[in-house]
Amino acid sequence: MNTRFLRCLLSTHCLLSCVVITLLFASLAQAEVTNTAKNTDEAKSEQAESIKPFKAYFTANGFVNGSFISEPKSKTLSRNGQILILPYPGFGGVGGGGGFNIGIAWKALSLDVGLDWSIDSAEGRIDGQTFTLSQTTRHIPVTLRAEIPNLMVRPSLLVGFDWVSSSEAKLEQPVGFAFTPPLLDPASQDYTAWMFGFGFDFMLNEQLRIPLRILAVYAPLDRTDLSERVEFEADGSGFRFNSQWEWQPRVSLGLRYDFTSF
Repeated sequence: MNTRFLRCLLSTHCLLSCVVITLLFASLAQAEVTNTAKNTDEAKSEQAESIKPFKAYFTANGFVNGSFISEPKSKTLSRNGQILILPYPGFGGVGGGGGFNIGIAWKALSLDVGLDWSIDSAEGRIDGQTFTLSQTTRHIPVTLRAEIPNLMVRPSLLVGFDWVSSSEAKLEQPVGFAFTPPLLDPASQDYTAWMFGFGFDFMLNEQLRIPLRILAVYAPLDRTDLSERVEFEADGSGFRFNSQWEWQPRVSLGLRYDFTSF
């Protein structure tokens, strides 16, 4: 009798132990499923936030630039049926400036418009005499840029246009230089140039980055003669060098802030 009772009690204890263990594993499994679902939902939420298609940004930058006008193959100019030979040196020099850009980014592509100012100066020589062309230049660049995303340092390529306007153009001539007709101060000009180059964005966090750009602003000129480099006064009282820069290479460094995606 006692032996049968003990066996029954032992069987009941084993059964209860199995039930408790089963319920414990079921509870742990349910908790794991809940945590996994929660982590998955959070990951999806973060991923959805990170892949919002559009992002606006603002960039402030400073730059050093060169300013160049090539020397033409022929220093002749046709005027009133005559071929004139005029002094023209070609120019080269270094300047600098700064400005800002606003833009919108979509995934790895971005489109922005900027407003920059630079103080430019370049020198040229004729028979050992130095001429200095200086001016203030305003740039309105519109560029399309493609970058490699998801890196701490993001390389990129860009291409676009630059609407350029010069002002306060001056030509410093050597003491004692004289020519007939007289050489006058340059005329300020507005022109459109190509802009292209590459860069690297150094990511500080998701909203701040340091953009480094190496660019070229190119406004091609006819190199056969002086027809696109020199202008005569209507009354024939003198002539002027044009102030359009042919090449302006630029190295810029800035700070960009990305606004909330939308």
